[in-house]
Amino acid sequence: MLVKDIYHKPTFVDSNMTIEAVAEIMAFKDIGSIIVGTADKPEGIFSERDILKKIVSKGVSPKQAKVAEYMSSPIITIDADKPVTEAMKIITEHHIKRLPVVFDGKILGMLTARSIMENVGRSIINEKVSFNETDSRKDTPGFW
Repeated sequence: MLVKDIYHKPTFVDSNMTIEAVAEIMAFKDIGSIIVGTADKPEGIFSERDILKKIVSKGVSPKQAKVAEYMSSPIITIDADKPVTEAMKIITEHHIKRLPVVFDGKILGMLTARSIMENVGRSIINEKVSFNETDSRKDTPGFW
């Protein structure tokens, strides 16, 4: 399974937007992160964890603070043609939950730990079902 098979469309915001405006977009779209900048020129990534650790816990006013001040940068990315196992390695090594997907230097999508679990899990379940349906030994008494 390749990264390009399971990523979803990213959301981009301008670096001058307030945390409040960005949080409203994230809530409306029911997403956990956004890319600050454009697909061609990403400046950083901002996530719900940033809101918790950098804004709320520090008493920062989300009405005045700009997302550029609190985004994570530089962005860690993965190429769309890489295997999902490589994405899992990057996510684990960097202790992140979201990984922007790039192709030809542009951000195409976002890969999340959840989307990996859902798709890899579905694949494993489908393999198991397929194996059980084709296993000739399943009719052997006491085998399974």
